[in-house]
Amino acid sequence: MPALKSVLKEVLSLVAPSEEEVEEERQFAEKIVRKIKRACKREAVLVGSVAKGTFLKGKKDLDIFILFPPSFPKERFEEELKKIAKKVFPRCGYKLSYAEHPYLKLHYKGRSIDLVPAYKISSPSAKKSAVDRSVFHTRYVLQHLDKRKKGEVVLLKQFLKNHDLYGAEIRVKGFSGYLCELLIIHFKSFENLVKSASKWRPPVFIDFDEWKRQEALSFFAAPLIVTDPVDRMRNVAAAVSEENLKRFIALCKKLLSHPSKQLFLSPPPSFYRTLKRKRGKKYLIAFPKPDVAEDILWGQLHRLVDKLKEDLRGFEVEVIPHTTRGAVVLGVIAKKDTLSPTIVIKGPPLGMKDACRRFKKAHKKVFSKNGFLFAEEKRSVRTLKGAIKRFFRNYKKMKSHLARYEELVVIKEL
Repeated sequence: MPALKSVLKEVLSLVAPSEEEVEEERQFAEKIVRKIKRACKREAVLVGSVAKGTFLKGKKDLDIFILFPPSFPKERFEEELKKIAKKVFPRCGYKLSYAEHPYLKLHYKGRSIDLVPAYKISSPSAKKSAVDRSVFHTRYVLQHLDKRKKGEVVLLKQFLKNHDLYGAEIRVKGFSGYLCELLIIHFKSFENLVKSASKWRPPVFIDFDEWKRQEALSFFAAPLIVTDPVDRMRNVAAAVSEENLKRFIALCKKLLSHPSKQLFLSPPPSFYRTLKRKRGKKYLIAFPKPDVAEDILWGQLHRLVDKLKEDLRGFEVEVIPHTTRGAVVLGVIAKKDTLSPTIVIKGPPLGMKDACRRFKKAHKKVFSKNGFLFAEEKRSVRTLKGAIKRFFRNYKKMKSHLARYEELVVIKEL
């Protein structure tokens, strides 16, 4: 397909780093690694996209792992990271973040640097923490990606990033960098991947080991399964949600039918523009953002959204979550703004005498239909705004950083 090839060639020229940039970043990273080794007498190694040469132009993020012997206690990682920051980056502020164990984030000479403690292990099977595999991931990718394929990975990353599908964090539920690299290794090129993905029907299974399809589908139970060639008991695509997989499939179909660089270079509209374009009754809900790690915040936010949608199901709603520096914001779009004055509650079958007796005692207006008892009750809340208020009144009792008292929740009709 010449049109698609032409588009991909043009996009690659715009988003791929030059050979000079790749070399500059590699040398810069090596200098930092040497400084850490000299100052702290610890083994340090560069992993991630800069190590593999699969980063996007201008994307200067470094992932440096500090390797500790397996006997070193995790409880001391934070203390060691602070020592390294003080010795190697004395004038830099830093932020400690927490996943399975702490890691350190800082900015230095225009780069965003993550310093991650990990254990030095002889094989992935000996891992003591999830990040211990990353060194083996980097080695595997470097062994299987040549210069051309690295460019194909960059195309895939840009395509995904442009549609907010790039990243395995809970907020995105998308494709990690390592997953992108494995997909290109498997399909040989971005074009081959797109052609294949346009025909996918979840669940999709891509094997780098010797799993049998049904066995893998049962074991991993995910919409997209890509077995890790470094650790066969891991699904590299576990973070990808079914909704985002379907979006990716639809985008691949669109790219094949109408090749355009805009699919790579025009990011999706902002939260507020997306909300504005939606049809239906719209409400904006905002409340203070808690000071917790992003993954914790977004994990709780997704659960809140699911509960809110379930609570408002009679209004047929869509809920779009968003965060700013100081607030959590939800956009609610509903097909209905007001429900009927009464609600019909289904009761037990007529043959269940004791249950029918209890049901009649609990409700006033009871009638039978098709072998079941039903009751008609007045609806306590009929309006969408009233139902949202009720939800947050009840949600404040939940064990969540997002549980807020009613006066802190702003509900605004758009």
